[in-house]
Amino acid sequence: MLRIILAVVLVLHGGIHLLGVVKAFSPGALTEMRPIAWPLGVLWLIAALALVGCAILVIAGSQAWMIALGPALLVSTIVIVAAWSDAKVGALVNLVLLVALGLAIRERPTLRALYDAETSARMTRAIAASSVVEESDLAQLPPLVGAYLRRAGVVGKPRVMDLSARFSGEMRTSADAAWMPIQAQQRSFFEEPARLFYMEAKRSGLPFAALHVYAGGTATMVVRVAGLADVVDARGPEMDQGETVTLFNDMWLLAPATLVDAPIVWETIDPRTVGAVFRGIHATLTFDEAGDLAEFWSDDRYQSADGKTYAKLRWTTPVREHRDLGAARVASLAEAIWREADGRTWTYARFRVESLEYNTRPAPEHRSADVTAR
Repeated sequence: MLRIILAVVLVLHGGIHLLGVVKAFSPGALTEMRPIAWPLGVLWLIAALALVGCAILVIAGSQAWMIALGPALLVSTIVIVAAWSDAKVGALVNLVLLVALGLAIRERPTLRALYDAETSARMTRAIAASSVVEESDLAQLPPLVGAYLRRAGVVGKPRVMDLSARFSGEMRTSADAAWMPIQAQQRSFFEEPARLFYMEAKRSGLPFAALHVYAGGTATMVVRVAGLADVVDARGPEMDQGETVTLFNDMWLLAPATLVDAPIVWETIDPRTVGAVFRGIHATLTFDEAGDLAEFWSDDRYQSADGKTYAKLRWTTPVREHRDLGAARVASLAEAIWREADGRTWTYARFRVESLEYNTRPAPEHRSADVTAR
């Protein structure tokens, strides 16, 4: 109901602005109004179209109205001030619309708030103390994988039940687009697989944020510009499958110990390559002479710029650097690359791991102690 009222006010307000257009281009009309120069008449027309356009966005359910309304009100205010004696009531309407915009923004949770809420909901689920990875646990794995886990230093350390990571890096939306610096953070949980990824960046000076949520085999991705309009809202089977690939990739690059107990079907392809099937998706892993993971690739991930159209392409993440981050020796610098249908490849992201922690949730005995203390 409120949306309909807002749309009606916008349409009526835009319609009234057409009076200024009529007066500017037909000076003999509307004799009760003072003359309006034709350049201002053009601005009256722009304001009218912008306000009606906002109404259409409101009716369509598009959150882009929250971005469009600001410029529309600015142009409207300019022409109202220029014709103040005849149009001053319009300033009051603009003020009401500005308040409505502010309330809409205030009541809408930010993507960061949604990320924090998703994280908190899972952090309160206590886990039993994880057992230590033994050398015998590696016997079931292909030799290449076992060697990689030993090199990562997982033997003798607790199994990984969750991780918290922070990243810096850069991204771009196409092979020809400019690189955008990014800051990101991630929480992953492995006993009931979930991946929460939050990123902030700027493009052409305009800030935007992205939130990936994968839980229970279902995935969503939202990209929001200036904290207002969702320009991407991706969900569906393609997203679900693609994020399963990403989760599996994270296990290799950030939490190798999780490979010990994961439901994986292995295939040794050659002395430096293994294939792996995880929850229905396929991946191929190559290792260098030292036993480090060199590259992960899969043909089961989907590329989408708008969350509506998808292309199933080869996705690869070559590892550029490994280092000990305290929790383990992991891939600390990696790229993400698309291979297009015509064979061309282009890098769309570069990530550097700035920090990494494992098993950050409290064990049951600690939670009991906290409750008793209260």
